[in-house]
Amino acid sequence: MNGKVMIDEAAAQADIRQERQAEQILRRAANALQAVQNESNSFQGETAAAIGERAEQLRRQILNLISDLEDTQNYTQRVVRRYWLLDQKWKQIFESSR
Repeated sequence: MNGKVMIDEAAAQADIRQERQAEQILRRAANALQAVQNESNSFQGETAAAIGERAEQLRRQILNLISDLEDTQNYTQRVVRRYWLLDQKWKQIFESSR
């Protein structure tokens, strides 16, 4: 270790893009499960009720994953911004010491 913290901004932005893509996929899955749940409500019987209940459970799990992913995205952006600002500060200090 050299005591330096380095953040590759391009890599971090690529990670954020992948996180956003994952969020879109999860949102589509949640919407599909909502449609399954709504459709199951139009049928009668234990099977339809079980399908609706399971769809709701899965949808809630996906919504929790989306929330966690949003938290991760926000954290990643804050970290990248923080280290970018620190880098600018150190750059300014270095240049002023010449």
